[in-house]
Amino acid sequence: MSHSVDLVCWLIGQPPRSVYAWGRRGLLSSRGIDCWDTIQALVQFETCAVTFESSWVAPSGSPSVVDALFNLSFEGGQINCE
Repeated sequence: MSHSVDLVCWLIGQPPRSVYAWGRRGLLSSRGIDCWDTIQALVQFETCAVTFESSWVAPSGSPSVVDALFNLSFEGGQINCE
């Protein structure tokens, strides 16, 4: 998630003003892995707020263990990367 935050800072040309984040531990910890299962963060900038999410747990039968999406919507348009 740190790379996504860095990319957004570069795209909008502003540093974050505040961050509110929360997460969940459970599955990975129960398997002896000291890591969050998932984290969500709301990052506020001078002119906008951006939501980030990272998860290290994929459901059984998922077609891929790695899934990355980047969607940025703004007044002048939208950027979508998969």
